[in-house]
Amino acid sequence: MPSLNKFYSLDKIPPDLVVSGGGGPNVNSLFSSQTGLRWGLYAGNSAAAGDGLFAAGLTTSTGQTTAGVNDATHGRGQRYTSAGASGDNAGQRPNAGFVTRQWNPTIRMKFKLGQTNLVRFYFGFTSNTSTEPTGDDELNAKSGVLFYLRSGDTNWQVGRNSGSGATTFADTGIAVDTSMHVVEITAINATPAFTVTLDTTTYTNSFTTTIPAATTAMGPVWSIEANEAATKNFEYYYVEMVQSG
Repeated sequence: MPSLNKFYSLDKIPPDLVVSGGGGPNVNSLFSSQTGLRWGLYAGNSAAAGDGLFAAGLTTSTGQTTAGVNDATHGRGQRYTSAGASGDNAGQRPNAGFVTRQWNPTIRMKFKLGQTNLVRFYFGFTSNTSTEPTGDDELNAKSGVLFYLRSGDTNWQVGRNSGSGATTFADTGIAVDTSMHVVEITAINATPAFTVTLDTTTYTNSFTTTIPAATTAMGPVWSIEANEAATKNFEYYYVEMVQSG
């Protein structure tokens, strides 16, 4: 079995996996080499429909609007925009727990924010499968590891919790901006640890304390929350996940 935290990124598709005629990646071939693993994919062509693990278990934010975007460098993406009130969300959240640390999941997303002021951003794994992510301490008394932007932060944060008390935050030291980024979160159950990486080498850190237990059920989330009465948006160009269970 291949390494659980290695899979083809949509940024790094080998030429022989491209469908003849330029039709795009052959998704069946793309993941066939990952025998024994389960995958989920949002490829940027739809804001609501995903493949594999992402075909179910996720819910779009109430009241949001979506629109396709075409970036000359990064390709096809989707823009999620909140409805306009303070506290409105835009993005995807889990409505079922289908991820656990024991399955060594990796999730990766290419994205960019539309704004950095008075907006919160959440990406990663959470045990919250019933409500929209909200507030600066979304993981309070929950389990999860999130790449985070709290309202008022000037640097990206990593938030984590093992299911009780307030979220433990780590400041990445990397300034928040509206540029394109790739963020990745990987669970390594044998250690145990969760590793968070931004843009491959810009930031990487492995967290071994205050992390979800091996069998705690979680789901993936990528979402923003407005912290003022104004629309907020972000764009995603792919979200991909792989795990053994």
